[in-house]
Amino acid sequence: MKKRITIVNFVTDDKFTDGVIEYNERFSPGDVVHLYVFVSDSPLGHFALIKNAAAITQLTTESVITFLRENHADAVLLHSLYSLPLHLTPQIPSEICVIWSSWGYDLYCMMENSGLININLFQPKTRDVLRLSTACEANGAANEFYQKAVLRVDYLSTVLLEEYDMIPSLSYFHAKQLHYTYITPKEVETYQKASISTNAGENILVGNSGAPTNNHLDIFEKLSELDLGERRIYCPLSYAGYPLEYKKKVLEQGKRLFGDNFIPFLEFMDKETYFSMISSCKYAFFGHLRQQALGNIREMYIKGCNVFFYKESPMYMHFKARGFSVMSIQDDVTKELMQTRTEIKYVQNNLEMMKHYTSPSRFYSEMSLMADIISKHKNKKSVFEYLKKRSSDIIRIFAHT
Repeated sequence: MKKRITIVNFVTDDKFTDGVIEYNERFSPGDVVHLYVFVSDSPLGHFALIKNAAAITQLTTESVITFLRENHADAVLLHSLYSLPLHLTPQIPSEICVIWSSWGYDLYCMMENSGLININLFQPKTRDVLRLSTACEANGAANEFYQKAVLRVDYLSTVLLEEYDMIPSLSYFHAKQLHYTYITPKEVETYQKASISTNAGENILVGNSGAPTNNHLDIFEKLSELDLGERRIYCPLSYAGYPLEYKKKVLEQGKRLFGDNFIPFLEFMDKETYFSMISSCKYAFFGHLRQQALGNIREMYIKGCNVFFYKESPMYMHFKARGFSVMSIQDDVTKELMQTRTEIKYVQNNLEMMKHYTSPSRFYSEMSLMADIISKHKNKKSVFEYLKKRSSDIIRIFAHT
């Protein structure tokens, strides 16, 4: 009889957390038990975004390690490095496997955030508004608490495989690569059942949030050079709208350049309402130079949209390497493209690639692999030999082939 594996998931009060719970319960092997913990020293009457509150155990910082011991935790799964106070991560007993599922913002140096990857995340116009130099997007190196937390991590899952390879050699980073996908079972079902859509609408989506990493202003400039006619420009700004002066500038420029055809989303809306609002979009611009907006990207691909990235974005490289028909903001935003119908062969190809990309068998395999690695964690040599033996399987799963 196989030993039960207990994974303690540390989560934040985020709109994605309910999906994390659903995903784990659907795709984990039967011998895996998931516990979900929210850490706060302040009394919390209710969650702002988590709906499945009954599944969450709320703990104070001082009770975390005791909870891990009492529940015989085999692994800790951090849903972003900041889901657990940084100073607590190094205190996790060595026999417990620590897996960091990066959400992106915890991986990159940006503004005041520490990170492992320090690259230029902003295009010229956006950088000007933020008053940043081209030399560095963040002030200083990662702080001491961040470094010590990273040092304790055994395995790192980046949203895109390419991100792991972007991490430079650092004295405090030794985590091996492991892949944990975040996607809800409902999304998987939707993508697997999707049929070809040529998207009758002609409108445009710019970005997925109010974060400066969308580089809204630079995309606005590119679009303003085209004759857009009466196309509407939908611009979600309700999520991650900081700093406020940036959001204000986006609103000003959008209105100035596109008038009443500029439609910003300023109030948070549920996923169904949101995707209904943008269902008339044929063109989607994701100006991020890091991984971001993956849920939006998947949705736009299955809707038959033309999806644009900057060529230096890891998302451009990621989807291109997996057979998607990708377009670049630098080269493919032309008057001719905006006046022609999307060829059905590209729509068909992207739909087939998305079905493959979101195959349930892939998620079952990933979770099975994670469980096997956790079960062997206490024997470091055993883990090494196991990884060596299954290297071809790992590459196949990670590459989504």
